[in-house]
Amino acid sequence: MHRLTLGLKLLTQPRRLAGCFTGPKVLVASVPKAGTNMLMHVLDLVPQLTIEGTLVRLPEAVQLERLRMLRPGRVVSTHMAPGVELDAILDRQEIKVLFVSRDPRDVCISLLHYIEREPEHYFHAGYNSLADGHARLMAIITGHNGNLSDGADEYLPSVEDNFRRRLAWLDHRRCCAVTFEELVGPKGGGDRTQQLAAIRRIAEHLAVRLTTRDVDLVAENVFSPRTSTFRRGQIGDWSQEMTAAHTAAFKRTAGQLLVDLGYEQDLCW
Repeated sequence: MHRLTLGLKLLTQPRRLAGCFTGPKVLVASVPKAGTNMLMHVLDLVPQLTIEGTLVRLPEAVQLERLRMLRPGRVVSTHMAPGVELDAILDRQEIKVLFVSRDPRDVCISLLHYIEREPEHYFHAGYNSLADGHARLMAIITGHNGNLSDGADEYLPSVEDNFRRRLAWLDHRRCCAVTFEELVGPKGGGDRTQQLAAIRRIAEHLAVRLTTRDVDLVAENVFSPRTSTFRRGQIGDWSQEMTAAHTAAFKRTAGQLLVDLGYEQDLCW
């Protein structure tokens, strides 16, 4: 955020200014394309919090150093999984964590389109080397380990691997977990009651007071096509793009993952 814009925001919003001294330190953790920007947008609407930005593209050592210096009332995001060094920093700095997840099938579709339109994504070249959209989505589901023209390896983890290594956040002592489906609300195919409950749960975890009007205002503005990575933001988008072959591959690769996360009861979908 531009310094002048941030300064004006703080001066005109007393609760946000107070949050810079007494607000919680917040880390948003997620699986890539699972709703990070939506949750960050939610937190930007909380009067006591200020978005500092994302750590995602920084080396892990730099991310850890930034967390060591995180100030009260500030929010940053990461795709890191829990670990000994990270956990020690979270405890020492008293950083509260919010983890957002999403139906892994919808994550695959979102990632498919994101890599396509984002030249700086590390798999963009490998993605374009694949034959067609069918092959590209299959690579995102099952993983891909190919060689670039310069001989370097370009590895894309399977959706199963992508999720599993981050799911430790669900049981982490400093973490509150929410889902994309809870947060998106009616405009994205979700439920208003669940949306309001998720916002209140976030506020309770962060120990920030939100009035009924605050909660309603956040809910009304969660679904934001203005965010930089927004595409459609709809629940169940996968059913429009996955073929029978993709579905079969997903069941083989990550069928149990859907059951474990509560998106399906079995593999008969």
